[in-house]
Amino acid sequence: MEQVRKITLPMSEPLLLDTDVIIDYLRGQTDAVAYLEGLTNPLLISAVTVAELYVGVREGEEREALDIL
Repeated sequence: MEQVRKITLPMSEPLLLDTDVIIDYLRGQTDAVAYLEGLTNPLLISAVTVAELYVGVREGEEREALDIL
């Protein structure tokens, strides 16, 4: 089992996530999952990113995962 390394930005500053990183995470890409799950900082998602995710989401499992997110 691979150990997840925690990544902390200075002073626990919030991190604004890019759409591509979230898509990769939702699709289970190993690097994106390890990266996001290794963060300890507060995570932010912009309204633009939310709109992009809903416009581009595939129906079925991806839609369900996005609704949970």
